[in-house]
Amino acid sequence: MKKYFFRIFGITLSMLMITGLVACSKPTANSNGSKKNEEIVIRMATNYPDQETGIGKLEKEIAEAYMSENENVKIIFELNDNEVHRQKLKIYASSNKMPDIYMNWADPSALVPMVKGGYAAELNIEDFADYNFIPGALEDCSYENKLYGLPRTFDIWFMMYNEKIFKDNNIEFPKTIEEMKKAAEYFNSKGIIPCVMNGKDNWNEVVLLHDLMIRTNGNQELVPKVFKGETTFSKEENAIQAANLLVELSETGFFQKGYLTADYSTAQNLFVQGEAAMYYIGSWELGMASREDFPEELTKNLRGTYFPIIAEAGDTSKDVIGRTGGLYSINPNSKVKDEAIDFLKYMYKPENWAKQSWQLGLCAPAQDWSSFTTGKETQLQNDITNMISELKSTSSFMYAWKLTPSFEQDCLNSISELLVGNITAKEYWQKVDKSAEKNKID
Repeated sequence: MKKYFFRIFGITLSMLMITGLVACSKPTANSNGSKKNEEIVIRMATNYPDQETGIGKLEKEIAEAYMSENENVKIIFELNDNEVHRQKLKIYASSNKMPDIYMNWADPSALVPMVKGGYAAELNIEDFADYNFIPGALEDCSYENKLYGLPRTFDIWFMMYNEKIFKDNNIEFPKTIEEMKKAAEYFNSKGIIPCVMNGKDNWNEVVLLHDLMIRTNGNQELVPKVFKGETTFSKEENAIQAANLLVELSETGFFQKGYLTADYSTAQNLFVQGEAAMYYIGSWELGMASREDFPEELTKNLRGTYFPIIAEAGDTSKDVIGRTGGLYSINPNSKVKDEAIDFLKYMYKPENWAKQSWQLGLCAPAQDWSSFTTGKETQLQNDITNMISELKSTSSFMYAWKLTPSFEQDCLNSISELLVGNITAKEYWQKVDKSAEKNKID
């Protein structure tokens, strides 16, 4: 288990053939060191397909600013939504056609295969010594003490909620899971969805189950003990209790009807349209509060807080699911590798990524944003800032992503079986334990 300490307030279709132009005598250099008459084309694959709003827009604007300073450089985006992007990375790797820069996840199950397969270039960590990355962020993007990407965000999972719905129904936001169940029962009686969540891709259920294990165990120690070989999930009553609690929430109408087949956009849209009181999500969605295309009645009432606790297990409110979010890696076999690294360095200058992502209200960057606060932050930004500033512990990578991609897939498949009633909580963990035994990372 990793702990992060913060000081807040005081705190990226086709293959393109690159055509080299004939050099003139005594060429001048761009800011990236390349020659102005050399055409450089950089392909950048990202999981933010919308470049008119949010993080996708910021990626595009930083690229445009870089191209204006380096007129011979052309950055071409390959845009896919989250799940399509996951599949595309596998296709890129299997066909040996990796983009020059690509977004990946820092979790071992995603990063390590790219490193071992030779698809992620090592970066010089000293080049980023003054980029103000938060403690642990670059370490999360490393393997065997070598850096293989730069982190985009620091993400914590939390309960986003519509404060107006709670006030209109005279309900205080629940501090315990028992209170949350009672609130959900009331909301259902009024035709209000208690909480929305993307269930189709299964990873959210895995995250929530890890969150519930923190609550049932009273601390973050259970998962690390399992992966140290000190115990197994199926032997731990707190793990079984957490899985049973997840099933209970699923079966008693805590989430929207049919949530197991609802994708990310469907779940979010229900919340945006005011049909749900809560949204279990990560802080990469901070930008919802500043979206001009969302109803003002929603955006001005968005709040964020900790996931409720189990009182008898102790106060775990400040023990959260949190880890470094997406990272950008460089294809080591790229013909424009050095130029791609130059752009990445530019993108992550604190005055570019950290400052703009924070001041536009898009996300909590993986760099210290304290010097970029303006006093005009949204209430949701302030809520997340306050939460992060007082965290007791963060989970780092969730249990399903600690080993190989096969282990991850086994966890996702088995949780589907659990939630449709095909297996019990204990049988779920037995499947996870069996998969962990055969999918250890060398």
